[in-house]
Amino acid sequence: MNTNNEKLKNGIAEEQELLTLEEAAEYLCVSKSTLYRMLENNAIRGRKVGRQWRFLQNDLRQYLHRDSEQIAIESVNIEDVDSLTTAINEAASKLQIVIDPIDVNANAQEKVNYFISNLILISIQMNSSDIHLMPGKKVMSVKERVDGVLREICTIPAATAVAVISRFKAMVDCSIEEKQLPQDGRFSAKHNDDTFDFSASFIPTIYGESMTARRTLQGLPLMKLEDVQIQDDDMQRLRRWMKSPYGTVLFTGPTGSGKVTVLYAALREITSPSINTIAIEDPVMYELENVTHVSVNMRVGFTIPVALRAIMRHDPDVIVVSEIRDRDTALLTSQCALTGHLMISVLGVGSCLQGIKMLNDFGMERHLISESMTGIINQRLVRRICGNCRVKTTVSQDKIDEMRKMAGEGGYKMPEKVEFSRGEGCSECHGSGYRGRTGVYALLEFTRKIREAFNAGMPDEAIQKIAIREGMHTMAADGIRKAIEGVTTIDELMLKEII
Repeated sequence: MNTNNEKLKNGIAEEQELLTLEEAAEYLCVSKSTLYRMLENNAIRGRKVGRQWRFLQNDLRQYLHRDSEQIAIESVNIEDVDSLTTAINEAASKLQIVIDPIDVNANAQEKVNYFISNLILISIQMNSSDIHLMPGKKVMSVKERVDGVLREICTIPAATAVAVISRFKAMVDCSIEEKQLPQDGRFSAKHNDDTFDFSASFIPTIYGESMTARRTLQGLPLMKLEDVQIQDDDMQRLRRWMKSPYGTVLFTGPTGSGKVTVLYAALREITSPSINTIAIEDPVMYELENVTHVSVNMRVGFTIPVALRAIMRHDPDVIVVSEIRDRDTALLTSQCALTGHLMISVLGVGSCLQGIKMLNDFGMERHLISESMTGIINQRLVRRICGNCRVKTTVSQDKIDEMRKMAGEGGYKMPEKVEFSRGEGCSECHGSGYRGRTGVYALLEFTRKIREAFNAGMPDEAIQKIAIREGMHTMAADGIRKAIEGVTTIDELMLKEII
């Protein structure tokens, strides 16, 4: 018994023993200069005895058992860590966004957290869709995509990248040690009692890991169809499609064009307790009342085609497929449409006619496409002129004449007298002249004449001319109309290659 007490006392005495700087460096297997830097970074605890540093062995042992995130932060010089707070404060000041000052006694961990929390705050305040950390040889570029345009917020020393990335990884429960394979995760941030959800993706590059954090749709208010700026006759056409008892309605456009948002705004109008609506999604973007949401799971083989075959035994009226990506999904979608179901789906293409071509490339026969298709809506997002700093601007007569011809060919007759606007740039739009985005649209309805032209193998230009004669407006025509109405600018339409 006495022996055990002596061992316990000896253990306590050993942990309480003060080691010199040289002994501590040898215990940690680091140089004395490195140990001094660790003290400056507040990475390890020490105490002054006279003019000399002394260390408790228990503190050293705790340091050796610290987590990976802490190790990554400690690898950065204190000057580089300080540059993070400088960079984010300068960025906020330039964007006229107020952030709280950092405690003068903050340690390295707190400074990294300060940088990240305020980077997210800036993203929320600017209503950006993505945060990008792009590593380079000397600096990491920090960017945010605002209204579809990538803007550099600041740059930070390349040496700090590992600490910042490691902190983000810890937030989404990704492995900090794994740096050779892509990883994904999710995190949430709160601001003014609102919760904002992000999905983060990490990929290895030659200069370290790159990260993109995309703001997800979960938790965001669902848009109403009347808030979508579609021309009245096109809106009536879309609503008629959505009330069809059968057929396929496709929402098309490139990545990030807002097609899923418009799809759910349209779907919201037709859902009711008397209609059995089932949505097959990868992943679930919105949750709607009176809709049964089915999430696919590729890892266990529960794919969209498998889910489609299964839900046909559940007596659906309306079926939503998150995206047509392969031949099986395309064929099953058309078969369901022909057997008395309204099929609604998404296709990532640049135009209505490209959507038809892609279905044909999937191996669908022309007659199957034309008979099962009700209509296709294609869209792009353009930046809206900031309402706070909108002013009139001049456009050359040659440009107006060019647009008049383009609009006329696209089904829109421009007024004789037209005016155009632009944003001067102000604090509300962070100097860009734009604030928010809106869509420009083109709707192709599969009328009898369109079906006949498509089945006959007529070229796209001929099919489009027939569609325009039957009331279609091209995307260029819709964009020009919105520019005349002061919604967007000619420069923005040209930048997005709409005109």
